[in-house]
Amino acid sequence: MAEDPTLDTAARVRGDSLGWEVLLVRYAGGCPVKPGEVVGDEDVPGDALGPVADVKRALSAALPDLEWGYPDRGGVRRGGLRFDFNVHLYPECPDVLLSVQGQGDPLPVVVQVCRSNGWVAVDLTTWRVLDLDDPSRDGWLRVKDAIHRNRGKQPPWKDQEPAGPAGGKRTNGRWED
Repeated sequence: MAEDPTLDTAARVRGDSLGWEVLLVRYAGGCPVKPGEVVGDEDVPGDALGPVADVKRALSAALPDLEWGYPDRGGVRRGGLRFDFNVHLYPECPDVLLSVQGQGDPLPVVVQVCRSNGWVAVDLTTWRVLDLDDPSRDGWLRVKDAIHRNRGKQPPWKDQEPAGPAGGKRTNGRWED
């Protein structure tokens, strides 16, 4: 099966372990890119998140059931989803790589972590900054589509549009009136 050219290398099929990846970063002076726009190479990484111990405490404060199985990796399950956080073991942690696998809506957890810490989420499938007030599911849906294609199945949501706001329709992963 040919690779989907719309998926970035961070979201390509890796056996059955395909996950949606999000980079959590901080910009002391505010994000230089508007929500929904593509982040350029000059904008990543942002400012350091802080010492690793402080970053791990911040993540654990936002998600009290987060378990740190390794010095640089922690995970938590929410519903049918698994969230894996990878911090860098440098004196100053530049960012956190979040990988999400499973079934469900990962955006509430991503928004919660970012709002709790003043961080910005960059969807590594699309390289777009997530709008925390109206986050796009485009990258998440691309990954889910790729998983189903890899398994030779038709994604269940292709035949039926999921329920959204009254009278709305989904365009590019966002609901519109």
